[in-house]
Amino acid sequence: MEDGDWAGLRTLGMYLNGDGIAGRDRQGQPIRDDHFLILLNGDGDQDVTLPDEEYAAAWQVVLDTSGRLRPGQEGSPRERSSRCRTAASSC
Repeated sequence: MEDGDWAGLRTLGMYLNGDGIAGRDRQGQPIRDDHFLILLNGDGDQDVTLPDEEYAAAWQVVLDTSGRLRPGQEGSPRERSSRCRTAASSC
């Protein structure tokens, strides 16, 4: 992205692939973790599109700083909040 691409953006999302960790554990096995989707929202309620089934069959809220959702509930990111979801199939 270039500087101009950020103009007016208020929400940022990042997908962390638990199967994409480079390296191996002490036994030489691949390191794996849950998949995470992190949404950071700096202004107003926002609608977001969750990644499709290629990334996860379903998503579960594990952290919501707006205080409006408890883990496992659904909803759109609220004003000035952060949200972390994990792939429900890996919980």
